[in-house]
Amino acid sequence: MSVDEKIEKIGKRLRTVEDAVILLTKLVDSHDDRLIYSLKEDENLSDKISALVDAQIRSEDILHSIRQKSVETDDKISILVDMQMKSISEIESLREKTSELDKKLSLLTKKFNGN
Repeated sequence: MSVDEKIEKIGKRLRTVEDAVILLTKLVDSHDDRLIYSLKEDENLSDKISALVDAQIRSEDILHSIRQKSVETDDKISILVDMQMKSISEIESLREKTSELDKKLSLLTKKFNGN
């Protein structure tokens, strides 16, 4: 092999190495870009997860408040039911007394009219 052929062969190898270095540089740059994008996505996801956790906590607080108000409402309904039952009992008692008074009034009217 002549010197010129060796120089040409070395030149080809040098160009191949230079091309490989350029390709590797592009790959490293691309990898860096993907890594930066991935880190930004992770940060965005962390923010979203944090917002969801906050929303869940607020929802649980609201749900607890609703449950507490439900218990209070049940207590008030129970009081109202008791009051209604008393009213019904009193109405029934008044009906009985009215019926008795009607009977007595009828007897008095009959006695007064001489029947």
